Amino acid sequence: MTLANEIRRRVPESNEDCPRCGAGIPTDQRECPSCGVILAKARARGAGSPGLVATAAFTSNGLDRVAWRALMIGGALALVLPLFPFLDFIFTPLITIVHELGHTVVNWGFGYPAYPAFDFSHGGGVTVSHVQRSPLIVVLWFIGLAGLAARWWPRLPLVAAALGVALVYAGLLVSVRAERTLIAASGHAFELLLAAVFLYRGAAGVGCRGAERAAYAFAGLWIAFHDAAFGWTLATQAYARALYEEGKRGIDPDLVTTARYARTSLARVAGGFTTASILTPAITLLLAHGHEKNRERWDRIREAL
Repeated sequence: MTLANEIRRRVPESNEDCPRCGAGIPTDQRECPSCGVILAKARARGAGSPGLVATAAFTSNGLDRVAWRALMIGGALALVLPLFPFLDFIFTPLITIVHELGHTVVNWGFGYPAYPAFDFSHGGGVTVSHVQRSPLIVVLWFIGLAGLAARWWPRLPLVAAALGVALVYAGLLVSVRAERTLIAASGHAFELLLAAVFLYRGAAGVGCRGAERAAYAFAGLWIAFHDAAFGWTLATQAYARALYEEGKRGIDPDLVTTARYARTSLARVAGGFTTASILTPAITLLLAHGHEKNRERWDRIREAL
């Protein structure tokens, strides 16, 4: 036996770190023996996204044990934290700023310049917006949709989608009821959107690893639980509704405005918000379970665009 062969026999293959759990593994391994991630796919994602850790949290069967551990830790913290009001209060500014960002985005969508801010006088937040619509902003939105249609030409399905969005947008612009309902509901809708994004990252391990996943799962579940409790209180307690309807600064609260323009009761709107808050984690986890397929679909969509 030559010296080179003896060295190869005695010295194992060089190791590398698993892109997800960081365990040292031989380079010729197909799967990580620690977490089960498919290494070829993980390496490919890491190479396509410099600076981001490829952290696919899935085996062929969906969510793996690392994902479930992050969800259980995050869920336990989200349930326990409300028992300590001071600690629970620390996280409320997160909801406040996202809530006001939702109003801000939708106001700009309808042509009203706006910006979010904290309300240091009365608590919570406030979105400062212009009363009159800016025709320039609306024209720019239509120009953007026309530009997309021109870019996608002659792919008729995509062009038709751009034109369809333009027609729906034009219809919303001439409906005061639809406009006011969407602007009023957008704050709470963005809260649930953020909860879904956080929870998805925690379950899927997208761009994060280790304790970060439990932290994202906690944030997403805490927002969903917080909103569900708030909606349930309004839906079931007349005193809570009466107190909420008082508002602040002489301005009706969001759900009161939503109920008025939707021509329904505050209790029903609050019940719908409670249902949406409960469904958000459930739908998010279902999507996360099929993360690999979802990723492939998004890749195809990006290629089509």
